[in-house]
Amino acid sequence: MTITVTKRGKTFAAELRGVDLRGPLDPADQAAIQAAFDEYGVLALPDQDIDDDQQIAYSRGFGDLETSVRYNQPGGSTRPELSYIGNVDPEGKLYPVGDKRSLPGTQRWHSDSSFKPVPAYASLLSARIVPPEG
Repeated sequence: MTITVTKRGKTFAAELRGVDLRGPLDPADQAAIQAAFDEYGVLALPDQDIDDDQQIAYSRGFGDLETSVRYNQPGGSTRPELSYIGNVDPEGKLYPVGDKRSLPGTQRWHSDSSFKPVPAYASLLSARIVPPEG
């Protein structure tokens, strides 16, 4: 399948299609994704139904992974390479407005690990529960 990149924002962001993240990527596909990320800064890869292991394998294509103190959160992953960031409790209910589990930092634009001596190259997010609209 051929990778296509479609610009989505006025200044940055693109949608990338034509790749399946469930298995290993060939070097040409990894290079194409890297080039698109370098050009647009934000990429959306819709319709990728991946699990934690696949998320980690894909992410390793960008380099060494950080570990997080926020892993093993209720409803989240037990893998230190992953953090659960969400607004749904383990029973599937939305957190109430103002709940301490909905940290203010997750509600505003920010750059992960920018405070570290070697900041993260990128953050790779995977939506596991997606609303039908909005």
